Amino acid sequence: MSENTNESGSVTASEAARIMDDPNSTEEQRSVAASVLRQSGGRNGETSAWVASEAGDLTREGDSEEVRSVAASDLSQADKERDENS
Repeated sequence: MSENTNESGSVTASEAARIMDDPNSTEEQRSVAASVLRQSGGRNGETSAWVASEAGDLTREGDSEEVRSVAASDLSQADKERDENS
């Protein structure tokens, strides 16, 4: 299995932090934002299959541009081979 070495940029991390601070954010949005924050600032990591699924839903649900951006960043950090085989 290949390792995905992408990491979140500072703008995406800032967007994720705003989602975490927003009392109206859903549990799904917070999970994806937390995953992005874990993978920012030089910290390596991959998005779990469950969070990648949640992120995929968020990119299609018509959420705000900020939520879609964070979800797309999280998807870019998923293990594509794992997700294709699950």
